[in-house]
Amino acid sequence: MPELRRSPRLRRRMAVNLSAGAKTWAGVTANVSRGGLSVHSDFVLPPGSAIAASFQLPSGEPVRVRAEVQWARKLQGKATLEAQNSMGLRFTTAAGGAYQAFIRVLEQAAAAQSMVTRAAREADRGTVAPPRPAAAAPGRVTSHLYGTGTLPAVGLEALMELVVGPSDLAAPGGYPCSIAPSRAAWMIEQACTRLLAPLLAGRTKSVGVGLAVNTQQGTPIPVDTRLVITAQLASLSPDGRSAGFEVAITDGDHVVASGKHTRLLVEPAAK
Repeated sequence: MPELRRSPRLRRRMAVNLSAGAKTWAGVTANVSRGGLSVHSDFVLPPGSAIAASFQLPSGEPVRVRAEVQWARKLQGKATLEAQNSMGLRFTTAAGGAYQAFIRVLEQAAAAQSMVTRAAREADRGTVAPPRPAAAAPGRVTSHLYGTGTLPAVGLEALMELVVGPSDLAAPGGYPCSIAPSRAAWMIEQACTRLLAPLLAGRTKSVGVGLAVNTQQGTPIPVDTRLVITAQLASLSPDGRSAGFEVAITDGDHVVASGKHTRLLVEPAAK
């Protein structure tokens, strides 16, 4: 437990396989840390229970650990059908070097995201100057396309909030339905643009070149629901010109839509 308290919790959704004795079931992480995981799953164990977890890092590296349940939350009613029960797990075996390297990348991304968010807020108030290229840190790839002079860290996140109106729904007019795919696509593109824009240098712009959307029509969304759109920088081409994003749209508790988006960086044509 002390290790978890010293380690920052980092938001990251990953599929995870859980097992205890002869029982196995699936879950998804809500956040991760150096010493453990918080997971959502249909089935939860009481605190003190031993459990095994296995998952795959974005690099493809498999991770298998044993853990102890530190806390558990079991909801009642409709929520129990939607994998929102949750547990906090503390590792009791080493997660391995690849996992710790993954956590370091997320910690760096979280620190950078904090700076980006702060700069964006100041920019909204008109108090921040245009970004200036910085000297590249050792091992970082330089790029004139970005204000820091180096490629941003994969894993950066940006949040956008939106209150649902009738035109956002797949079937407005009182029908129980979720977000219209076209509106989900617009939200995804807006969130990715907002993440990328503060990072770009000078007159560099980004344009969308690919978009895939999945809406969860089994989760009706009432008008006036507040949605949170979370965009994460998932990949960058070696030269930084192509940026891939993964996006989740939630109503606070449930994912109502998700998608993947690719944006290409462009510069003014030479005169």
